[in-house]
Amino acid sequence: MAEQRYVIFKVRACADARILLADYFAISDYHVYELWLGKNNNTYSVLTDGIDGSLMDETSSHGILHCRTAMWFWIDWTKGLGIGKGPKVGDQLFLNISPGTLPRPLRITSVSYDTGPNHVGEWEFSSVPRKSINDLC
Repeated sequence: MAEQRYVIFKVRACADARILLADYFAISDYHVYELWLGKNNNTYSVLTDGIDGSLMDETSSHGILHCRTAMWFWIDWTKGLGIGKGPKVGDQLFLNISPGTLPRPLRITSVSYDTGPNHVGEWEFSSVPRKSINDLC
């Protein structure tokens, strides 16, 4: 994953999909960015520096997740940190941190995920480096 600069995934959950973007494998309390999709009953999404850390960006995203349908998302860290909807990197951007406002140089080598404390989710990740799903069709 060290050479890959984005991740594309699908998640099916009613709310509270959480992704950790980490500098170091298996270390989640140091140099981590935390992304919550559909937080607080699927009403907003948030990106923080650290677990429950300083707020970096947030947006109203009512209904961004779906209980019965897996939804596509992407996270790209080639130029800062961008998060969007859909299977193609760059489309439907809804959270964005420019490189100059990041608290430290971005070096993501590990991505982990879970679904919040009271929700169940199903996840599927693309493992094709440097391609979006649309490039494969």
